[in-house]
Amino acid sequence: MKLSKIRSIEIIAIVGIGFSVGVSASLAQDSRCYGLDCNDKAATEYGCVVDALVREQITITVNRWQDAGQAQPITIQKMYSEICNATWTRAYVPNESFLYITENDLANSNQLTRGLLKATGTGYFWADGNMVESRGITQACVALPILSTGSGHEIYDRHCTPFNN
Repeated sequence: MKLSKIRSIEIIAIVGIGFSVGVSASLAQDSRCYGLDCNDKAATEYGCVVDALVREQITITVNRWQDAGQAQPITIQKMYSEICNATWTRAYVPNESFLYITENDLANSNQLTRGLLKATGTGYFWADGNMVESRGITQACVALPILSTGSGHEIYDRHCTPFNN
């Protein structure tokens, strides 16, 4: 009798765990964004990193006074998620860098800045900018702080991947 009671409890526990896992997976999919709904959202929070691909990547060496004149490599990646139809900048950058996507607006001959995020951390680190709907011709960009004027104004050096779809 005790054995069948224990088995019943085990079965209920297993069913309960299975149900909660199913609910968690369902909630994760419900929180996913798509296209325009992804604008200015974090890829990790919305599950868009699951199928993320590096569409374009560049690595360059920078010399900033903050690094005591030591050359430092930075890497800029243009990321893309098909399940979210969104793109964003992922980069290995120093503290206080800005990450963003530049879109080439052919109709108006303008370049739009989208998905802007100021990355904060220690030393050099990997950071993800905010997502934007994947459309048109875009490039992944970073703006690195290179000089402080002391009056609250910073001078930035801009680096980008080539424009592509």
